[in-house]
Amino acid sequence: MHMYPVAGAGYFDVKNSTTYPSIVFRQIGSAGTQERLRIDGDGRLLVGTNTAVKNANRLSGNKIALVGTGDNFPSTIITSYATADADAGPIMEMQKSRGETDGSMTVVANNDRLGNLQFLGSDGTNFIRAAAIAGYVDGTPGTNDMPGRLIISTTADGASVPTERLRITSDGKVRIPDGGKFVAGASDDLQIFHSSGENFIRGNSSA
Repeated sequence: MHMYPVAGAGYFDVKNSTTYPSIVFRQIGSAGTQERLRIDGDGRLLVGTNTAVKNANRLSGNKIALVGTGDNFPSTIITSYATADADAGPIMEMQKSRGETDGSMTVVANNDRLGNLQFLGSDGTNFIRAAAIAGYVDGTPGTNDMPGRLIISTTADGASVPTERLRITSDGKVRIPDGGKFVAGASDDLQIFHSSGENFIRGNSSA
């Protein structure tokens, strides 16, 4: 079925195929008819692609795939735009409740993951995580009380899963694991670290 909301300007298809059921929005322009957006049979919103590519399928429940091709930078971008004659700006929120239905406000628990930003690269076959930033509950929540911690993780050379490198706790402590180092200088001239029960401050100088 074809629907033409504006004659000659664009249309959308409803494909009732058992193999590829979808709703496809197309636009007619100087470059001909081009697909702009698709909702597939699993309810995923696809932009820049007409298939559920690996990044759209990697995590269960993933519902949006935004795909860019070509050499332009950035290849994709998500913009939240706001104007105000005040100290105000856009916000991106990640929200979690322990409720199992839409809108249920069941309190979260200590160590619940509230949200993740993940960064992946192709290894030639699959997208593999290289780094992640995650927010967790860091204590017992209460009314208007939500203690949190932030964890930054990176994947080591030869590995495929990120490892925690830095943690900021709800009481303001900044922690790094054993073997991690605070370093400064182009040649790691200043190093502060803890290892095997010992503390070290090392400085190198050519002066």
